[in-house]
Amino acid sequence: MNEEFIAAHGLKKFDASEYLNSPEECAAYLQEFIDEEDKTLLFQAIGDVLKAQRRMSQASREIGISREGLYKALGENGNPSFKSIADLLKMLGLKISISPAEKEEAPAF
Repeated sequence: MNEEFIAAHGLKKFDASEYLNSPEECAAYLQEFIDEEDKTLLFQAIGDVLKAQRRMSQASREIGISREGLYKALGENGNPSFKSIADLLKMLGLKISISPAEKEEAPAF
């Protein structure tokens, strides 16, 4: 939906950060984007979680970039480092976990 349509119909743009109230909700939300295998959406989802927890400024200080730089890194054209993502998740009380792929997804060795 475009902005004009939203305004003309009195709609409110959906903001996932308004609904992410617990670590479990945040983890489930991020897992959906991991399962989609779309890094851009995952980075944006991490931004949603940071926004929900009102921790964007703290996060930027902890990983050593400006707040604007963090928004850019987690935006549509962003490409944050693995270390930055791991640090952000740790700060949020979340962690990265690796598990075997399903048989049909696993590569042949």
